[in-house]
Amino acid sequence: METGIGYELCKTICKQQNHAEIDVCIKAGENARGGTLYLLGHTYCCDDCKKVMNEYGIKNIIIGKIPNSILIKL
Repeated sequence: METGIGYELCKTICKQQNHAEIDVCIKAGENARGGTLYLLGHTYCCDDCKKVMNEYGIKNIIIGKIPNSILIKL
């Protein structure tokens, strides 16, 4: 699927409680405030995740493809 499509499947099919963006905010807690979240490998961030990031005080979201310089193939 294209990024940004089918996010409802995370809960219904994959049984994920949250998207990774929300999980990382919860884990960071107050340490997230003022931070930048890197969402690599995607071109879209859903509105629910943006809302949670805003509540946790994330100031910036960087969305993009993973640069080859950090890709490690095993």
